[in-house]
Amino acid sequence: MGRDESIKSEWFMYVVRCSDGTLYTGITTDVTRRIDEHNGSKKGAKYTRSRRPVELVHWIDFHNRSTASKAEAKFKKLSRKEKLRIISGELSDENLENVIGGQSREAFERWWCEMMNSRGINKLE
Repeated sequence: MGRDESIKSEWFMYVVRCSDGTLYTGITTDVTRRIDEHNGSKKGAKYTRSRRPVELVHWIDFHNRSTASKAEAKFKKLSRKEKLRIISGELSDENLENVIGGQSREAFERWWCEMMNSRGINKLE
């Protein structure tokens, strides 16, 4: 997921695919800046510095840092297969594309919690 213009909101959880095919997940207030840091500065995560270039493959916006951090932690607990299914949209409901696009964070957070609960992982709250 992504936009042509700079992606800015309150807080985002983002996923990048590294040059070796691995996935890296983080949070930020500015996805475009953070991807640039991963690809070309010392501010990028140590993990991604040796796996450049990275490509943004997924991002989700949240109301605040706390919720984004909790989503990141829960996402990291998923299997690679489940992560790829989320990234591809395979696990989405019929409205998830609009939700991920930022049209309804509340709806996404409800969907996210339901998905995590169905996998035995506690809610974000």
